[in-house]
Amino acid sequence: MSTSSIPTRNDAGPSAPPAYGAIMPYKAGKRTAAPIHPGTIIKSILDDNRISGRAAAEAIGYSANGAAKILRGETPVTPEFAALIGAYIGNGGAIWLAQQADYDIFHAEKELASRIAKIKPIAKL
Repeated sequence: MSTSSIPTRNDAGPSAPPAYGAIMPYKAGKRTAAPIHPGTIIKSILDDNRISGRAAAEAIGYSANGAAKILRGETPVTPEFAALIGAYIGNGGAIWLAQQADYDIFHAEKELASRIAKIKPIAKL
């Protein structure tokens, strides 16, 4: 059998799904519920493993008071804390910074909603 007789996605017609790995534009819908502060998620992981915030802070060489404020959701996850706690938990720091960014932008957009509504977007290129 020659390879030219093997159907491809393009042969399937216009309604066929895109090829695996194709980059498709995606626009997320409007979020209605506030995201959870990443510190409270980290605290939950530590609690599930019966590790206190103080013990985790000591293990990663971070201020116990600073860690406590993050774990209570009072202060943001910093890049330093994200890298250290990510290494400790084993999932890396990027996830914690991404969750912090999601948390921050949600609250900023909510707080600035009236100002944002007045902004005219740049014309599409």
